Amino acid sequence: MRYQISRRRLTAALLAGVIAASLLSTLDASAESGPRAIAVSATHSCAVAADRTVKCWGANNQGQLGNGVHEPYRTSPVLVGNINNATDVAVGTGFSCAQLTDSTVKCWGANTYGQLGNGTTSPNAVAAPVPGIDNVLQISAGSGHVCVDRYDRSTWCWGRNTDGQLGDGTRTNRTRPVQVSGMDGTTPSGRVIDIALGERHSCAATFDGRVRCWGHNINGQLGDGTVTPRVTPTVVKGITFTYRAKVQLSAGTNHSCVTEAPYWYPPPTTLPTTTSTTTTTLPGPTTTVVPTTTSTTTTTLPGPTTTVVPNTWDNMAMLCWGSNVNGMLGDAQLSANRSLTPVRVDYLDRPSDPAAGGAHSCAVTVTGGAACWGTNTYGQLGNGTTVNSRRPVVVASLSAVSMIASAANHNCALTTTVVRCWGANSSGQLGTGTRNNSSVPVAVPV
Repeated sequence: MRYQISRRRLTAALLAGVIAASLLSTLDASAESGPRAIAVSATHSCAVAADRTVKCWGANNQGQLGNGVHEPYRTSPVLVGNINNATDVAVGTGFSCAQLTDSTVKCWGANTYGQLGNGTTSPNAVAAPVPGIDNVLQISAGSGHVCVDRYDRSTWCWGRNTDGQLGDGTRTNRTRPVQVSGMDGTTPSGRVIDIALGERHSCAATFDGRVRCWGHNINGQLGDGTVTPRVTPTVVKGITFTYRAKVQLSAGTNHSCVTEAPYWYPPPTTLPTTTSTTTTTLPGPTTTVVPTTTSTTTTTLPGPTTTVVPNTWDNMAMLCWGSNVNGMLGDAQLSANRSLTPVRVDYLDRPSDPAAGGAHSCAVTVTGGAACWGTNTYGQLGNGTTVNSRRPVVVASLSAVSMIASAANHNCALTTTVVRCWGANSSGQLGTGTRNNSSVPVAVPV
């Protein structure tokens, strides 16, 4: 069995009482050859290879590929210098960062807002340490900012802060890490389970069973029922979970998503028992609808084999909020262009690892494949077409998927043996050796 070393698995293990250093040793001993982690921005992508080096591809005008040069783009992966011990990677607009086995961070590329975290605003095409940051458990990057969760469960951010996305109570850009207000690791509301950064906003799941977001909020991507930007964390309405829940967050350009599973281990094998079942046959593959009442209705609907579980938060559901351009929130009944509070993604059976992009969303399916929905101008839904879809559609030719990363108009998926990418490719961000868009996943030689 191959173990995917990602921030979420490390989080799960720590919640179960496993020491991170011991976990890394165990995973290394058991891991088969294959990529370990992926991250994507609008115009470039990066992956942690099996040997813990980092490879990046796409735009390189800011030195974001980390190969020591500035150039228009690279259509195939190049090796990032100065890194041979990476566990995770995070990328933003024109810059990249890697989390290392010693729980420190290195960053490289653009530094207009201080997103390299080194106390300056000077760019650097070579990976360099972020001073003062250690004991890092997980890392995430937005368009121009970075946040990390440390072993003590405190959260620290740096870089662009024009919308309050650093969460320190100001709108002042920071060239060095600052602690997010209230997230000092000492209280349940200040201890972080998972973090995710969007273009200009940030979100975190905390030990008190809530999700909190801060920063830009023009489309309700903070989920607090308003469009008011927040410079400190605000609670997302309608979401509660137990401390044992497996919570996974993702934040996109103007929307956010979360999945939740009842327990870390073992995963549930059946949906909750109900008192009655009604079956109706309609065109398309079979899907299951589980309403808030005590009955279960199974119907045949267009799209992938999926489950709809409206208005509850206990059946391995996925919720999204914010902008809803072309149905990227996944609620098939929602006609509005945005939702200021979470809505349930329809037609997905026990999704995991949500990925919020520009105007589309994706998730790993219960069968190990992937589904995407929303805007499809560049083939970013991965189903071989460029037709938008308000319902999840199956991504072609994917199996054994452990995580998906989504950017403005493209995605990459990590499987047990390979990275595959699809969608827009004007800067070579698919890593296929060309700049041709692809509406189906293509293998990247990482």
